[in-house]
Amino acid sequence: MLRIALFVLAFFAAQAVEATHFMGGHFNAKQIGTSDTVVLEFILVADPGGYPAGVALPIQIWVQNASGIYTQLSPINLPYDTTLFWQGYRVNTYKTKGMLTAGNYRFVYEDCCRLTSLTNGYSPTGAKTVVSMDYTKLPAGSASHSMATVRHHLPAHLVIDKGSQITLFLEETDGDSVFVAPDFPARLHNGSTFTPMLNFTQLNNYGAYVVRPNGLIQWTPNQTGSFVTGYSLSEFRNGQCIGVNRIQHTYFVFYGNMPGIKNTTNIAFHPDSTVTLTHDRLQGDSLEVSVSGIDFTQARLLIPGVDVVQNGQTSWVLRNLTTDGSFEGCLRVANPKAHYDFPLTLTVSATFGQTEYTLSPTIVGVFDAYGRFCGTQLDGLHGLYFVRYADGRSKKLVLP
Repeated sequence: MLRIALFVLAFFAAQAVEATHFMGGHFNAKQIGTSDTVVLEFILVADPGGYPAGVALPIQIWVQNASGIYTQLSPINLPYDTTLFWQGYRVNTYKTKGMLTAGNYRFVYEDCCRLTSLTNGYSPTGAKTVVSMDYTKLPAGSASHSMATVRHHLPAHLVIDKGSQITLFLEETDGDSVFVAPDFPARLHNGSTFTPMLNFTQLNNYGAYVVRPNGLIQWTPNQTGSFVTGYSLSEFRNGQCIGVNRIQHTYFVFYGNMPGIKNTTNIAFHPDSTVTLTHDRLQGDSLEVSVSGIDFTQARLLIPGVDVVQNGQTSWVLRNLTTDGSFEGCLRVANPKAHYDFPLTLTVSATFGQTEYTLSPTIVGVFDAYGRFCGTQLDGLHGLYFVRYADGRSKKLVLP
């Protein structure tokens, strides 16, 4: 048996909470460098009255032995960290840092009950909800393994007969492959297997439903009600599965209006509901972007690796854009009953040391500062000129 110095901290006992407040949750695990230090985190989605600040959560810890069987270790109480709100629901974070030696671990959170009034399953009073994460801790100094971090929590409210797009946005720092797939809501864990909730039917029985491997979830619910489901995030390295995150979640479907966007600044929207931003570092190291529209009360712009500062309810400043490359992110808009995510790509480049006219198509006219036509060539010209190109664009050039 491995000697395990596992999260040796002074935890306080978890207090009892009303479990039907629980709407969803998932784990994150981050290794600090290549050390034995691991940050364990649990994200819990609850209704506005549930899970007050300062209350810890009991977490089971299992370790796989040489025979492939999971055996249970001493549980821990995961301390409360922070709370934010989305669509009126609490999103609580519980977090701690401790030592974890090499091995295959399973972290399990069991909520004593589940919401009973479910449209797509049966949950008798007292039925449990099970959330789990399988995590492979590699030997210290050999390689790093942090689980792909879920950076966008899932929404609570959706609108009937409207196509909602949800990005289960993942940040993967180790170069591993992560595949997202639909999963069942678990009600029991016996150390080796998970048991589905009674009479569970997946969301594709209630309207067009697609879960793409990259984490893009598209659903057009055709019935109001409360729907429970799950997602599995499987992580692979060199063809071997080294982690599985099993997310549980509840959606509430109502009548309502979808959020819409009318105007943007420095943001391009495309027919496939993606968003692109481009920035030339010739214009400095910051970029201001904004949106305006109808029927949304919250907006969030997330681009890991980029310094994004909220500049207003629907405007942001991207700062310290000093590195060329592409960055993946998400623009999220919502109102109390609707939600839509736009996958985003930011491209940063620079034209330092290049003359602008060499980057453009055929010149059809060169004009001086007084508007006089000077031909179609730039050779031998000096000073300020205005150039018109065959594609209809015009540019101002200062020629040395």
